[in-house]
Formats: sequence, structure tokens, C-alpha cells
Amino acid sequence: MVIDRYDTIDQNDPPDVRRPRVTDLAALSVSNQDVVRARDTCVRFHEALLGAEHSQRRARLDLEAATRVDEHHIDPDVARRISQSIRESEAAIRRARELFPRCDSEMRGLRDRFGLARAR
Repeated sequence: MVIDRYDTIDQNDPPDVRRPRVTDLAALSVSNQDVVRARDTCVRFHEALLGAEHSQRRARLDLEAATRVDEHHIDPDVARRISQSIRESEAAIRRARELFPRCDSEMRGLRDRFGLARAR
């Protein structure tokens, strides 16, 4: 069941499609500690990706709005907000990079353990 839910999450899908699928995966009730670890690691990975995308989108929208007003001057408060969004995105990307190999390894281990082939 965890593998099936995980396989519904395609990193190329828009965030509003992926977010409820990640939430569904996180809410899945499991008792085996190996499955719990795999589920939780992969949820954290996808949440980090979604967080990075959200922060990038917020920075882009703030920049677009600021440059529509005056493309040669950005209000210092807006510039700080854009910088903060970029820093948040970078931190989330670092987390995702750390978590992806663990998520991939955990899911591969579950597939091997239960004799399941990769769906994608």
C-alpha cells in the first residue's frame, strides 16, 4: 500500500497535484517499522521539494510585482522578502538532496522485500 501510494507521486506533476498525494502517503497507517521509516523519509523528501517550489514561486511573484511598479528600483522590504524566500528555497533543496537517496533506498528495499517491480 505504501509503495502504491508513493508511486502516485510524480515529481513532474504540478505542486497542487502532488501535495494531496504526499498528504495521503503521510496519513497512511502502517505498523511495520521498516515501512514507517520508508514512508516518513519519502514524505519528508517530497515536502522539502514542495517547500522549495513554494518559496521559489513566492520569490518570483514578489519580484515580478516589484518590477512592474519600477523595474529599476525594488523596495528594500520587498528585496528582503525575496532574499528570504530564496534562502528558504535553498535550504529546502538541500534537505531534498539529503533525503532523496535515503527515500530511494528505502523504497527499493521495500520493493525487493515484497517482490514488487517499480511501477514507473
